[in-house]
Amino acid sequence: MPDDGVKSPEAAYRQMIDSLVENTPLGSGQLVREQGRHSNAHGAIRFNEFVARLSQADRILLAEICEQERESGTHDALSEL
Repeated sequence: MPDDGVKSPEAAYRQMIDSLVENTPLGSGQLVREQGRHSNAHGAIRFNEFVARLSQADRILLAEICEQERESGTHDALSEL
């Protein structure tokens, strides 16, 4: 069957979901791990001060927690679509 560029609704939906997952920023886990901060937002000063006091090992653990929560939130949001 020739490819006329028309996708099934299911294929279009899957492509949209894949695009959302791929284009979602990594979030605070990466900032905690790489920069020792929770957020670049002005309102995150106290969170950033907290992260700055953590040992490197604790920052890595916190980064893993943040990343798991991000993945869980992304999954929950996409499952509702």
